Amino acid sequence: MNKRLSRLTLQNALFIVVLHVLLPAIIAIMYIQLGQRETLLKTFENSFVQVARFVSNSSEEEFRKAKHILSLFSQLQEVRYADKTQCTHIAQKIIASNENKSYTNIGAANKEGDTFCSAMPMKNPLNLSEQDGFKHVRESKKFYVGNYRISTITDKAIIVASHPVLDESGNFNGITFAAIDVAYLQNLVKQIALPFDYTIIITDKNGTVLARKPNPEKWVGKNIKATRLGNALFSTTKDGGIFRALGLDGDKMTYAYARMQQPIGGTSIYSVIGIPEDRLSEVSNENLIRNAVFVILILIMSITIAIIDWKFILSKKAEELGGESS
Repeated sequence: MNKRLSRLTLQNALFIVVLHVLLPAIIAIMYIQLGQRETLLKTFENSFVQVARFVSNSSEEEFRKAKHILSLFSQLQEVRYADKTQCTHIAQKIIASNENKSYTNIGAANKEGDTFCSAMPMKNPLNLSEQDGFKHVRESKKFYVGNYRISTITDKAIIVASHPVLDESGNFNGITFAAIDVAYLQNLVKQIALPFDYTIIITDKNGTVLARKPNPEKWVGKNIKATRLGNALFSTTKDGGIFRALGLDGDKMTYAYARMQQPIGGTSIYSVIGIPEDRLSEVSNENLIRNAVFVILILIMSITIAIIDWKFILSKKAEELGGESS
């Protein structure tokens, strides 16, 4: 009986010794894991900032292409001298050769604003002189990207890019324009593979939603600047980063955002990816739990091996003592 108690006491002592040895290591490991949790969260968030930047840069690239095409179009004699037939033919060829199908129309208007050239048939004569894009280009003689609106020619949601047409003396002589299909931006968003409860939004500088995933039909064309999301987004001062706000559906979200690094034609596009707060917790907690289980397994294995070794030593010692007593 005394031997059994002695063995139990020794095993308990061994357990305490092993625990004392491993406990500081366990605490150190868990402390490191907490630090890694923050690092993991930042890495996770920053990866979505890069996705948002990709979307923003893709949008920016489309506007730059439009600027390049309109710049060349504006220099053609058929445009500068308002040759309706030839200008329309060229505009139709540009539309047909557009691989992205991002333009719903391309055309030109004279200095009075009368549209004399349109790739798409016009229902009625169209004068652009009262439109913001025409006014801005006439005054600045620079490329300009307008706001979201519905086309009177195609009845589609568009953003109109406009470029000045100048005469030989450099005087304003009209504009060329490209109607960029908002559906192109929605197709861009569709290509971004995200979990079902994440959101992605493209908005213009005024806060008008140009594309959204999911439920685009509910939000495209709506202005979100007065929402909590809009307030937080348009309060940012950097070209990209992270902020937290209530989403459009009222859920707590962490948002990764990016905007055009070099605004073009007076516009700036924002892309925003919404990550549910509980998803971030899941990502960090899964990593923490996985490492905690690993530490616990090490502890159990260490104690088990120590007890087995100690029992082996005790049995050997008992055999030696038994041999000596005989």
